[in-house]
Formats: sequence, structure tokens, C-alpha cells
Amino acid sequence: RPVPRRPAPVQLVELPRIERGRLEPGRMRERRAILTRRIAEMRPDVVLVEHFPFAKWALRDEILAVLDAAQAPAYCSIREFPLAKDSPPFDEVAAELAHRFRGVLVHGDPRLAPFDLALPVETMHTGYVSEKPRTPRGEGAVVISVGGTGGERLTEVARAAWPEAEVFGSLGGPGPFVADFVDRLAGASLSISQAGYNTCTNILETRTPAVLAPHPLMPDQQVRARRFAELGLAQHVDAETVDVDGLHEAAARARAPRHDFDLDGARRTAALLSERHHA
Repeated sequence: RPVPRRPAPVQLVELPRIERGRLEPGRMRERRAILTRRIAEMRPDVVLVEHFPFAKWALRDEILAVLDAAQAPAYCSIREFPLAKDSPPFDEVAAELAHRFRGVLVHGDPRLAPFDLALPVETMHTGYVSEKPRTPRGEGAVVISVGGTGGERLTEVARAAWPEAEVFGSLGGPGPFVADFVDRLAGASLSISQAGYNTCTNILETRTPAVLAPHPLMPDQQVRARRFAELGLAQHVDAETVDVDGLHEAAARARAPRHDFDLDGARRTAALLSERHHA
């Protein structure tokens, strides 16, 4: 579904939307036709694909159609913990990488998230792709955010702990989806959230004290939350068992994260692609 976005110098191509995960053949053919037509018009110098082939294999046909239509060097863009619950066997990932891609851009800092997969193509760390706050908002509010699914219990407990808190969520979730979330986090005194990539990079960027309660079925969130806790960047609690007292205790221990991790991944990604295209 459409989400609020800040203005940016990009051109968005609207595709027929996949409803509730149903890959209806006619709709998928229409999506591929739109994509390949637009790619032929654009004639891109480089193609950057997020997740695939580490995940998103349900969209394999349209992704490969884009690569075929572009006839340009392709790179895979992944977060720092790439293997998700829907990842295929690693040998299939490796074969697809070797056949279709020039390299993999890992959007993390190896000091925080070591990457130990031996890939058949070049692996490049970019640093974290971190949105930058503009004008802090909220004046010390507690911010509760559950950008993905499965955060209903965490939201209920956090609301009971801080009735005055601002609550943000995904579309159709417990709170509104807002384009200026990082500004609100920058003005907050405490963040209560799952441990998704974007929220955790926001925490590193704004240095807001944080409590992480990762989704139990999201392996990357579980690993990320443990790693943040190990490095003293946030407090880690169990989303399925934590209660109001437990959240209050974790919040009392939370401190502004002190670090020097690389948060300039957007600029570095562009530079890496430019260097290889013009080499």
C-alpha cells in the first residue's frame, strides 16, 4: 500500500499491488510488462536489487525480467544480517549471485555486524544506510514503534507503561505510519521498538536511549537486538514475556548509545556503484 514519503529526487513507478500475498498470474504479468517497459525507456547504467537472491524469491520472475531488459551491471543490496526465514538454500543463493550479479552491497558496519558468508562475487560494506533527522520533534516523549507485523503485545504493554507515549506503526497497525519518524525519535527521551533495520539505524543516528523487543519469528531482529545489547547500544527484552515492570526496569538502564559506527551508507553505496561503472 502507498506510504507517506519525504520528497526525494527519485522517480517512483507504481505497480499493480499484490493483495495479501496472492501472486495472481494476470497481475504478475502486468507488473512485469510495466517494469520491462520502463526499464527499456530508462536504459539504466546500473541496476540495484534489494534482498534478492537472499530473499524475495516469490518475485524472482519479475526481478530477472528487469535484469534481462536492462542489460546493465547488476548488484544486490542487502542489510547486515541477510538470511531471513524465507531464504532459500545457500547454494541456490550463490548460484544466482554468480550468474546474475557483479557484487553484493552489505549495508552495515562489520565492527557491529560481522559478515561471514563466502560469496562468489565481490562483497562490499557500505556502512549503515541511515536517514538523517532534520528538525527534532516530540520534546522528550517516549516513542513506541512497531513498523512490521507482530507488535501488538509489545504495543499494549508499552502503552500501559507509558500512557502518554507517542505510538507509530505500520499501515493498518497500532499507530500511524509517518514520514518524519526519525525527527520524532531525535526529540524523544526513550524508544521502545522491535529491532528492525531502519529503527535501529535511527537509534544509532539520533543516539536515543532504547529498549528493543525483537519479533520472535524474525531472525535478523533477534541477532540485531542481541548485538546491540552486547555493545551497550540498547536494552534487550523478550517481546513475548516482558511486562510493564520489565519495560520500566529496562528503560531505567537504557542510555544514549555511544559509538563511531559508519552511518554514511547511502553516500558510500552511490560512490561504490559509480566507481565500478566508470572504472
